[in-house]
Amino acid sequence: MKPHLILIILLFTRLSGFSQNYSLQITISNQLYNSIEIGKVRGDRFIFLDSIHSEGFTSIEALTKKFIYHLPEHSTPGMYRLILGQTRYAEIMNEPPQQLDFIFNNENIELETDFKDPDEKIRIQKSEENEVWFPFKSKEKLYRQYLNRLKQQINSGQQTDSELKEKREEYNISMMDREVLINETVQKNQNLFAARIIKMYHEPLVDAYLSEKEGLETYINEYFNNIDFTDESLINSSIYTDKVIHFIQSFGQYGLSREQQEQEFIKAVDIVFSHVNKNQAVFEFILDYIVRGFEKLNLGKALIHIAENYGETTCLTDEKTTLQRRLDFQKMKPGTQTPDFTMNDINDDPVKLSEVTKPKTLILFWASWCPHCAEMIPEIKKLESKIEVIAVSIDSIITDWQNKVFDLGIESWYNLSDLKGWNGQVTNSYNIYATPTMFLVDENRKIIAKPFNLFELKEELK
Repeated sequence: MKPHLILIILLFTRLSGFSQNYSLQITISNQLYNSIEIGKVRGDRFIFLDSIHSEGFTSIEALTKKFIYHLPEHSTPGMYRLILGQTRYAEIMNEPPQQLDFIFNNENIELETDFKDPDEKIRIQKSEENEVWFPFKSKEKLYRQYLNRLKQQINSGQQTDSELKEKREEYNISMMDREVLINETVQKNQNLFAARIIKMYHEPLVDAYLSEKEGLETYINEYFNNIDFTDESLINSSIYTDKVIHFIQSFGQYGLSREQQEQEFIKAVDIVFSHVNKNQAVFEFILDYIVRGFEKLNLGKALIHIAENYGETTCLTDEKTTLQRRLDFQKMKPGTQTPDFTMNDINDDPVKLSEVTKPKTLILFWASWCPHCAEMIPEIKKLESKIEVIAVSIDSIITDWQNKVFDLGIESWYNLSDLKGWNGQVTNSYNIYATPTMFLVDENRKIIAKPFNLFELKEELK
């Protein structure tokens, strides 16, 4: 083969394998730290990608630092987040760090901002997406603040009839102006990812002349009329979860008992699921978000309602997804019987659950690497006189499991494990998705309670 032909082939091979990176460059004044974090926004979650170290000072006096990051060609379009670090006050008060959310959609980005107020001080040097997104967000915030202020004045009962009429007219006009802003921004920028997010900002046009009760009813009835939950790309932002939680919160009422409020939230999620079921991926995304949120609030009845009514609507594979386990876990209610099983203990002897017939037995799913387990187990040891403990480890390395058992001094318990981690048959049949998880059962394996924490366990054993 001729030398020049070999050279051409090599050159073509190198060029065809070349991948296009996109650059993010951000200059931050008053920046206290030499590194920041970047990650994806997926609903209420931040998915960490990398740490970015500063390229040095551009102005020592103002602590202005430049950060550069290269996003690979295959990076998903969507909302990304920069974590800039905590202010000194936030450190003392244990408050969240400063952060900046921006849109990436296959373009180079150059931004400037201030650590003290990243959103308000943002300046876009290069980025078609963010040149649309940040100005819209700023204007929409002003509209929302003004509308909220007018609403408070209208509902205060301190206005004269003429003042009240003026405020109502101004509210209706401002509400329409906000809608015009949304429509015009979307219309002018239909090819942008930002426009897809902005389109979701539509809200019901609630006439200010309606009473509070009538206004709330209209808001709830018309909330989903002009928003679309079929765009899977918006999972890579916070807009879907923001819209859902805003709607659910509208069902919050002062003066209700916890049980009554939980029933209101159940009504809310039924409405949500009736409107977000047109796309399976979006549906499961929102279902997972609501389930995790209700778990944090310990809304057991709402979780059972969701599991019983929507638990069979997720995509099932040979292995249960975490979401499916969460839902099936809720179906294991007090009064139901837990699955029987046989598993080898730490001495490799088989133990059958149904042969442990104590009035109260605690089935504890834990792991050697679980910090909360290590904190809880010594406290559970103090309750040994009241319960039998079957500790099922989801470890996969035998020495890790055995060493932790002896470190914690729980050799007297039934210590069981199949060393299959999250893929074990018992872990699967009990729908375990987190550690520690506890089942308090009677001599017939019927669930007495599923204590969420140590306090609830102690309450059950009184």
